[in-house]
Amino acid sequence: MKYFDVIEASYLATDIALSERQAADESSPLEIDGSPPAVTAQYVNERAYFVLLVAQFEDLVNNAVNVQIDRGREASDWRTRELWGAVVPRTKRIQDIPFKLRLALLIDRQRVEYRDACGLYDARNLIAHGVLDGPLSIQTAINQLRAVASLIQEVP
Repeated sequence: MKYFDVIEASYLATDIALSERQAADESSPLEIDGSPPAVTAQYVNERAYFVLLVAQFEDLVNNAVNVQIDRGREASDWRTRELWGAVVPRTKRIQDIPFKLRLALLIDRQRVEYRDACGLYDARNLIAHGVLDGPLSIQTAINQLRAVASLIQEVP
């Protein structure tokens, strides 16, 4: 999550600036022309930064899975090598493997962190494809992404 902290800090600075601007002009909550009243600049800003943060997390997952695949393919036991070769053929790009399977190669699907990460990824997909409505707490998302990232970094 190379740029995660920078993105988080940038989000916070932008959110503060938008809050101050909105407080200075209480009559208009920085609404976007033609959008429902709830869709303000802060609302859109939060979702935009959320997509960037999840992208950083996905990059961490991809890198960790690549390490696991390489280790599996180089294992001394032929069964392990064949298993990893079957799971991820050499012709397949990491992005062609569904995100939830990539994540499951790193942490147990039964863990709450796995479910949290999958929920955040699903929300990211909706937002990235134009569905901006729905609740989102970016601070909760940040905390959840950090928790899952720490588990991934513990993977041997």
